[in-house]
Amino acid sequence: MRRATPAAPGSPPTTRAALQWLVANDVPATPGATAYTGMLNERGGYESDFTVTCLDHDEFLVVTSSASAVRDRDVIERAVRSRRLRCSVTD
Repeated sequence: MRRATPAAPGSPPTTRAALQWLVANDVPATPGATAYTGMLNERGGYESDFTVTCLDHDEFLVVTSSASAVRDRDVIERAVRSRRLRCSVTD
C-alpha cells in the first residue's frame, strides 16, 4: 500500500492511519520494523492475517498468503473506498 490522500476536503489521512484502522495490532512506525496482525472488518470481525512492514514514513509492505492475496487486496481496497480515501495498492 502506498501513500493515501483524501478524496474529500479535510486534513489528509496517512497510509499509516488507514492501515491502523484496518488491523488489530499497532502498525510499525520505524522503517524495517514488521508486525504480524489480523485484519478486521467494519464490525470488528476477523478477515485475515498478514505481516505489515514499514518501508518509509508513510509507505508499507503487506505480505499475505498466496491463497488469500486477491481477497485481502479486495478487502483493503473496499475499506479504503468506504473511508473515502484514494490509495494505491500494488503487487
